[in-house]
Amino acid sequence: MAAILFIAWNYQHIRMAVEEVKKEFKVGFRIDIIDVQTLNRTNLLPDISPYDVIVVNQMGWGEWENELVSKAGDKLLIAFKSGIDSHSNVSRKDYEILAKYLAYDGLENLKNFVKFCMGYFEDVKAENPKPIPWNGIYHPESGLFQDVEDYLEWYGKHPFKKLAGLLFYRARYLFGNTAHVDSLIRELEKRNIGVVPVFCLTFPDPSVGMPGVEEAIEKYFFVDNKPVISLLLWGLYFRVSRKLELLRRLDMPVLNAIEIYANSPEEWIENPQGLNVATVSMAVAMPEFDGVINPTVFSGEIRTPAILKAIPIDERIKRIAEQAERWLRLRDKPNSAKRIAIILHSSTVGNSEANVGTALGLDSFESVVEILRAMNERGYTVENIPSSGEELVKLFVENKQIWPGNWSFNTSHAFLVEKKTYERWFEELPEKVRTSMLEEWGDYDDIPIPGLLFGNVFVTIQPHRAPVFDENIHKLIHDPTLPVPHYYYAFYRFINEFFDAVVHVGKHGSVEWLPGKAIGLSNACFPDICLRSIPNAYIYIVNNPAEGTQAKRRGYATIIDHLSPPMQSSQRYVELETAIEEYLKARERELEEQCKEAKRRIVELAKQHDFSINEENFDDEVLRIHSKLVEQDSSLYNYGLHTFGRPDSDDDFIASIVKPEKAILEKLGVDYGEAINNPSKLYNGYTMGELVRMSRSAFLTVIRGSGLSEDLPEFLLKALTDIKDEIIKRWEDVRTRLENIQEIKNLLKCLDGRFVEPAASGDITRGRIEAIPTGFNFYSVDPRTIPSKTAWEVGKRLAEELIQKIGESKMPESIAFVQWSSDPMNTDGEQIAEILYLLGVKPVWNGNRVEGIEVIPLEELKRPRIDVVVRISGLFRDVFMNLVELIDEAVMKVASLDEPLEMNYVRKHFLEGIKHRIFGDMPGAYGAGVNHAINTSCWEKEEELAEIFVEWGCYVYGKSSYGERNEEELKACLKRVDAVVRNHYTDEWEGYIR
Repeated sequence: MAAILFIAWNYQHIRMAVEEVKKEFKVGFRIDIIDVQTLNRTNLLPDISPYDVIVVNQMGWGEWENELVSKAGDKLLIAFKSGIDSHSNVSRKDYEILAKYLAYDGLENLKNFVKFCMGYFEDVKAENPKPIPWNGIYHPESGLFQDVEDYLEWYGKHPFKKLAGLLFYRARYLFGNTAHVDSLIRELEKRNIGVVPVFCLTFPDPSVGMPGVEEAIEKYFFVDNKPVISLLLWGLYFRVSRKLELLRRLDMPVLNAIEIYANSPEEWIENPQGLNVATVSMAVAMPEFDGVINPTVFSGEIRTPAILKAIPIDERIKRIAEQAERWLRLRDKPNSAKRIAIILHSSTVGNSEANVGTALGLDSFESVVEILRAMNERGYTVENIPSSGEELVKLFVENKQIWPGNWSFNTSHAFLVEKKTYERWFEELPEKVRTSMLEEWGDYDDIPIPGLLFGNVFVTIQPHRAPVFDENIHKLIHDPTLPVPHYYYAFYRFINEFFDAVVHVGKHGSVEWLPGKAIGLSNACFPDICLRSIPNAYIYIVNNPAEGTQAKRRGYATIIDHLSPPMQSSQRYVELETAIEEYLKARERELEEQCKEAKRRIVELAKQHDFSINEENFDDEVLRIHSKLVEQDSSLYNYGLHTFGRPDSDDDFIASIVKPEKAILEKLGVDYGEAINNPSKLYNGYTMGELVRMSRSAFLTVIRGSGLSEDLPEFLLKALTDIKDEIIKRWEDVRTRLENIQEIKNLLKCLDGRFVEPAASGDITRGRIEAIPTGFNFYSVDPRTIPSKTAWEVGKRLAEELIQKIGESKMPESIAFVQWSSDPMNTDGEQIAEILYLLGVKPVWNGNRVEGIEVIPLEELKRPRIDVVVRISGLFRDVFMNLVELIDEAVMKVASLDEPLEMNYVRKHFLEGIKHRIFGDMPGAYGAGVNHAINTSCWEKEEELAEIFVEWGCYVYGKSSYGERNEEELKACLKRVDAVVRNHYTDEWEGYIR
């Protein structure tokens, strides 16, 4: 009897089939099964020599696959949905039959799949593949329905007020593994919410006639082209639909109910990460591309002798049902009866009164007034609307409706949570949460809630993360996982109890950063404790998807993005810049008198602008200053704040987005980046810096209707003429987009309990024009596509420039990086690529997804491998743990290379005892702590700041580490560092900070 090896993602189902087949045969045979997901993680291919048949049923690609092909020889190899399908060596007819067994699925088909494989070597007969319904409606009290109207007729005996759709995987139905689905259905029905539970598959496979999830949505959630449900629960992985029109037709919230595979509920509870890397990508990030919100776990799995059995997580199922109930209530309630809370942010610490209403790039008070006016027009009960944002500020101050702060303790309140009410809320918390709050903050009393009531709309201020008095701030500085004070929990519980929805105004508050799991929260995580089930609309700046993603995932937020503030280039030093350019051109032409006059003007103007200039080394100084001036003049600054809902489309703002000067220079064959980096270089008698300025000015003259200037040099005039129409077309596209923002409209859609469409995000002044118009539920990126191939090329160049910049005297041995999540979100991973290239490795892509890394030989690298130390942010840890593991894998590979120590600093330091390179916050914590100390002046010596930095950031992360404390190793790493780098991806900031 032949020996067969199955390497399969559905290995537990294959095992069930194998056990059934064994019962039918008395003859001994060997069939072994390996979980492909485990193999993908370890890449340790077992000895395959004993096997005659090797079957791979993959859902992606693994590094081990090429090794398998090379060792398989003349063995029978059959592979499906992997990187080695083309190496299958059975006939096309057999391959199609085997594919149908797997696609049709179910125990009988898998048994016959096993028998078919055995039949290559023994006289074993397999029945033909048997079709099983691809999708259908399943209810624990009924049989299978394949017509929604039949189901609704049967279900009509239950007088449910509303219907919710639920999508879950077909395999759960086929193998009777639906305990978690059954529990969720019953919990919803308890709340008078009927359910249309539909099993299906995510992706279609036309080769076997398999439909995907889109057909299931069309088939079971619509009758006569109208939705029969009012809310959808997404219990699948990957994307809902690439057809946005389908989601528009549904026009309802889509809540994310997440199954955890191969981990028990107990393992999930104990895991500070919450969800692993693969689950974050497939079950959270990808559904966000389609506007899915509120990622909440509802089941785990336990191993039984037969199968991995789905186990419901009761407290999470209750949370999902509560959230569904609240969204449906918001959808049904008349606007005139809705009670809405609008929350302004306040600085976490520091001068709290001065920082009320903080929001990056947003005039938060004026925006609230705009929102109140719009709500009034839509029929909300809104009274006494302030005439302006300034009046709203005065109302807060004059009525003393703020939390006690650094300057005054004489405050008032709009509502009072009595002690007995809070006691009831407090007793509902998990015991360990209650204990931690009492130990840290002591007992509680009546709790005042400040704010201003405008009819049914309550405008209030988010509480401070800790009481803003020295002894309490010290607690926060020295304890990254400090539990929330009683007043903080009371505030959010009050909002949950008495309001239908909450609107958080601007980037960003503190609730989504509270201690707890990274993602996939439990009822012991403080963001979940505070936000519970209330619909949360979060107004967020479009250029910061990284931190907005935190609000989506840990703050259950529906993002309503807004424009960044209007930007323009500074042009502050044009006179000095012009003088330098005149000097450089005169020097080139050897015009001595003109050089003297230009030099005099340069020295004079430099002093006026506080530039130091060494006249003994004048030419070098001129080049240095010129480079700095062009860099600053090409950088952008905001000239005001954005008001939510108001279009911003003036010429300066459009110019900062379109960058006409870049297109004109590139028409000349001049690289724009080169022009900015080497502004003193001459081109046709003009400096690069001069060309940048002239091109921008000339096009703005055209767009304002003055025509082309005859003073332009002929070559520049021709380039501008040739490309003018193309730039104008782009200019008008941007103008139209800016004038058609949907900010107010989509906020009100959200408060109607309707679907808010997803959209791209990013820095619009860096070319992300697709991120406008704003007003949408932005998404970020798929973590597995980082770094992109383009980012890799940029990262290589950055690494080479960095080595050149800091290695003038000697080659650096170790470089430290501050790694935020904004780099992968906005540049597709340029800094990640830079780190990898310094180590001397490169990504391996499968399509656009990174599947591993490959060592670059020293003869190709032509320099030593440079060691790195990476201090990651808490958000980077949560969102991009796959990149943490990628860097860690790269470090381990490089450290294991048998190379001279003078050519491999990673190995050198590894042999000196430095084993880890990636450090960050304690699991569940965020920030560096130093900012709290500085903002509150709670420090005296620099050594104290260093201690806080180490205290907060000494937790090790990698493929086999998640937040283990190692203070000494962090210090040892930092002692070897030659430079510290933080790349800023935007023109609005300087390039390197060291």
